[in-house]
Amino acid sequence: MRTATVDLRTRHVDHAADTIVALGAAAGGRVDGDDRASTGGTRTATLVLRVPPDTLNGVITRVDALGTETSRSVRGQDVTASKADITARVAALQTSVSRLRGFLSHSGNITSLITLENQLSQRESELESMQGQQRALADEIALATLTVHLSTPPKPAPVKRHSKAAGLGAAFVSGWHALVVTVRWVVKLIGYSLPITAVVVLIGGASLLLWRRRGRGPSVGPAPDPAPLP
Repeated sequence: MRTATVDLRTRHVDHAADTIVALGAAAGGRVDGDDRASTGGTRTATLVLRVPPDTLNGVITRVDALGTETSRSVRGQDVTASKADITARVAALQTSVSRLRGFLSHSGNITSLITLENQLSQRESELESMQGQQRALADEIALATLTVHLSTPPKPAPVKRHSKAAGLGAAFVSGWHALVVTVRWVVKLIGYSLPITAVVVLIGGASLLLWRRRGRGPSVGPAPDPAPLP
């Protein structure tokens, strides 16, 4: 049993969908699903094709030519054991139904007749359900399933265009902002440097005054007059 899923983007969703339906019919298959919708300006479609397994790859190749493939998944599953199990159950139920019908035709007791009818009804219901599963499995084996998702490409984001006046105004605002920031930094720098400058000036003034005092040395008075000779 083979299944495949293909996601495709195309600008012409409905045309691609109609072409895919035709491809399925040409391959000897059928369409089990055809859902199309428009949402927010985007057109989408989902198609479910059932085609013979040996034509699946060729159909996928033709589908890809209708647009840009964004993803693909192809899987195969061995259902031999499931098929054998269902076949055995159907055969067993058919045998049970045949025996109950034989018993029913030879039963003369009303109580036994009612019991046999109930059992026969239950077995026949089980047989119909199992035969339905058998037919569904046979159909899955006979035809591969191809699901195709179609959508239009996403619209590109609009490009914002600025006029010359808007550009000049933006440049003026940016320049003014830069000037304000510069002035703020200068004022902060002056505020931070004032205390340091004051301390440096005081230390420098004190050092200069001390240096001048040392340079003069101790004051010397006039020399005394010599004593008179005898």
